[in-house]
Amino acid sequence: MGDDNEVKFDYAKLNEVVQSVTINMNKVTDNHLYILEQARASDMKNRPIGIGVQGLSEVFAMMKVSFDNWQLKKSTMV
Repeated sequence: MGDDNEVKFDYAKLNEVVQSVTINMNKVTDNHLYILEQARASDMKNRPIGIGVQGLSEVFAMMKVSFDNWQLKKSTMV
C-alpha cells in the first residue's frame, strides 16, 4: 500500500519472476529421469508446467479488481 492507501502491484516484477521460474521449470523437465519413453516424449513436445502465485487473488481483491476483468486476465499472462 502506498502513502495514500492506494494498492499498487509491480507487474514488471511479476513478469520477471515468472520468466525465471519458467526457465527453471524447463530445466527440471529437461533433466527429469523418465521411466517411460512415452512420458519423456510427451513432456519434450508439450513442455507442461504449472505456475501459481500464492496470495495473488488477495492482492487483486485489495486493488478492487474484478476477477472477470479482461485487463486483469491479460496482465497476468506472460
